[in-house]
Amino acid sequence: MGREKNNKGRTVADVERALEGVGGPEWLWERLAGLSDLDALAEELGVGLRALYRWKDSTAERAAEWDACLTASADAYAADAFAILDDLASSPLRIESAQVALATARAKARERVAAIRNAAAWGEKPQTAVQVNVDLGQLHLEALKASGSMALSRPAEPPVLIGTPISAGVAPAKEATPEG
Repeated sequence: MGREKNNKGRTVADVERALEGVGGPEWLWERLAGLSDLDALAEELGVGLRALYRWKDSTAERAAEWDACLTASADAYAADAFAILDDLASSPLRIESAQVALATARAKARERVAAIRNAAAWGEKPQTAVQVNVDLGQLHLEALKASGSMALSRPAEPPVLIGTPISAGVAPAKEATPEG
């Protein structure tokens, strides 16, 4: 099977001619700020999507206006997602699970488009994870040191014993005192 010939406009000039036929760039800006699909817009203009992007990128002003319109359209997509679910919830008819699944998928698709077009407003916010590692043994040791309960200097010399060792069956010796 052979490939069909694509008769869509491929150049920036083709896009400009097509826009002149529908009212100029304002026509495009209005649709971009709404719920318009880029492929559908290119099809409606009779130009290729690549040509539409080349036209957008041909001037900084066009690129800025394009981006502003796409950002504005995020609110329209998010509102449409809510409306789909609200319409389903307020339906007086018995709702089948397939209808719920379809409505949910449609709403999620619009939410994704909104998040892509305006991540600051509709995208997922990065979540910071905080991990704290605590060595309880070290904390306990530090607490003992701080309270003075633990001697930090060298231990004292063992006491000197006077008398006969216990193993000989005699009473234990007394500790030597400075008095004698």
